[in-house]
Amino acid sequence: MEGFLFKKGRGDSSFGRRNWKKRWFILEDRELIYYEDLDNTGQPVGLKGKTDIRDAEITPTEHKEKQFTFMVKPLGESGIYLQAPDLKSYNGMGMGMGIGIRYALAC
Repeated sequence: MEGFLFKKGRGDSSFGRRNWKKRWFILEDRELIYYEDLDNTGQPVGLKGKTDIRDAEITPTEHKEKQFTFMVKPLGESGIYLQAPDLKSYNGMGMGMGIGIRYALAC
């Protein structure tokens, strides 16, 4: 499962800003991997992070300015806030991620 999502920053910048950045996400085996972008051939570039999702909770969230937001919260870690660009992506990549996680655990 893969696609573009917007990820909320953790506020680590010098001014503590928490911007939403567009990232390419891949759910592979038991990891959620995200990259800065895709190159002109469609390959992911600029690895930004990996998160073990074996015991993660996927929950819809409400945001006063954004639609289709949800949180991925791995056990014992702070949550990663994500936004799908549209309802189709939200149902597929967002809430479908929970299905993907459960499937990965069963294998």
